[in-house]
Amino acid sequence: MLVDTTKAVTPVNALPYELDYMTDDLRKRAKSELFEDEDTRVNSLKLLRTMLKEEKGLHWQDDDLFLLSFLRARKFDVKRAFTVVKNFYTVMGKHDELYYNFNYADVKRTLEEGSVGFLPYRDEEGCVILIISTRTWNPYENTLGDIMRALTSGLVNAIRSPSTQVAGFKVIVDFSGFTFRHLPHVSPSYLLLFADALQVSHYTNLYLEVTLLASLLYIVLNV
Repeated sequence: MLVDTTKAVTPVNALPYELDYMTDDLRKRAKSELFEDEDTRVNSLKLLRTMLKEEKGLHWQDDDLFLLSFLRARKFDVKRAFTVVKNFYTVMGKHDELYYNFNYADVKRTLEEGSVGFLPYRDEEGCVILIISTRTWNPYENTLGDIMRALTSGLVNAIRSPSTQVAGFKVIVDFSGFTFRHLPHVSPSYLLLFADALQVSHYTNLYLEVTLLASLLYIVLNV
């Protein structure tokens, strides 16, 4: 779900969020920063698949683009990428109430609320920009679990872009709309899930910016 920026000025020469190919500049970055070339991609994918198939009890998505997101995030260090794949599914398994047997209509409803969304254009480095805001969050309609589910769905969808796999994400979290009515709905387990997700992320160059944190700290410290 893209954030509505109809009143904003479109950045000059900005790349769109929807980008299903790798630009020439990002291809050069992939080679210089991630040590990526055709042979590396082919051989690394083959080795990673072999390691995953030998891992008992692990059910994983056998898809080139999905696996490349882990390899690129770890600069084609296959052993490290393998560890992140395992950790990714471990974290999801700990919260099966969020990621299995859910209704996609619920995800759509949460995204339409506007608490989670991507800017329609990338920054000057090609990063996609994710906005998480409490301004529009109605905790009586969408739980924190709903937010986490929508957030994960959005990130997994965004990472399917080769350009995003190289350029990465920027995440802006805005707590300026956080009030006492939100506090009872904040589950510590889901906050830990957010922290875990950052630790096991397969997102290259993940950058997190927290804005206007003072209101949240004031509420928490004065409970």
